[in-house]
Amino acid sequence: MGGPMRMKVEAVLERLVEVLSRWDAVDTVCFLDRDREDIYDPYFFISLDVYFSGELPSYKERMEELSFTGAFESAPGNRKDRFLVGDLPVRLEYKSIPDVEAVLGAEPGAFELVEDRVSYMFYRLVNGTILFSRSDWLASVRERLEDLPSSFWRVLRDEARAKMEHFLSDLCAAAALEDEYFFLVSASGFIQSVCAVLFAVNRRFEPGGREMERHVFSLPQLPYSFKGYFQQFVRYSHDFPMEKKREIAENLARHVVKMCLADEGS
Repeated sequence: MGGPMRMKVEAVLERLVEVLSRWDAVDTVCFLDRDREDIYDPYFFISLDVYFSGELPSYKERMEELSFTGAFESAPGNRKDRFLVGDLPVRLEYKSIPDVEAVLGAEPGAFELVEDRVSYMFYRLVNGTILFSRSDWLASVRERLEDLPSSFWRVLRDEARAKMEHFLSDLCAAAALEDEYFFLVSASGFIQSVCAVLFAVNRRFEPGGREMERHVFSLPQLPYSFKGYFQQFVRYSHDFPMEKKREIAENLARHVVKMCLADEGS
């Protein structure tokens, strides 16, 4: 994104931060800048993480404060607002600092690590561009995330591997029964879990799903023929029936397990 498009987005960001920074509960506002996108990309939207402690304005108050927006709606629980500023879609995600601290302070293997998609949460904490900060809270969080113990990565790796093997079993059963719906569901869970294993082995936080393919191919350690297996598996084509994709999944899983065993011994 560049030139007039970038200026248009920056003008919207400035206006949003002007409002958000007035709310006493807001500590930090971050922008997740996806530099390969432009406003004409169907995937495009402006994504802001709003870290807060205390009580946010109510839905009605937020809508009034953001009166320059259109099509304003909020997700249940008031943790996400979606709206348009002109023709630009915007999403605000409100993230409780005490909740983030609870995850940061949890023992490896705690329920919160899996339930809250901790790797993606940490990815956003580390990679968001700070637009407003009332304190040094996020800077201190980033320092802590630079030095996570090996036990943290081991938990993520083992949880993801267990899910991968579970989805592989379901995928194989669905292929044998020619159950197209359950095969699709299982295949989605399988390839997501494969990627999660690889990010954990490489000691990297996971990006969002739309950016996963680009990031996973850039990891320094990948299984044998990973890119080829991956692209064949996700391809939608009648040339690759369920049985063929089952074979690809089994080969891919075998190589991923080898990486896990090597990582365990390192």
